Amino acid sequence: MALPDAVALVDLALKATTAYKRPDLARRLQQTRQRLSDPNVRVLIVGEFKQGQEPVAERAGECPGLPG
Repeated sequence: MALPDAVALVDLALKATTAYKRPDLARRLQQTRQRLSDPNVRVLIVGEFKQGQEPVAERAGECPGLPG
């Protein structure tokens, strides 16, 4: 899912929280939207030693919008 699609999905969910009177979920979704819009997001790839983290990190470096 592309980042604009994720933001649009969160926006749709925010509308639903108003319709279903769930301000608790609205606060969490607003935080999620802020994180999606933050250009300074950190991604950690963790796991047991020698269990495939390097190929995952290499593939992540190929994704548009992520630094190599």
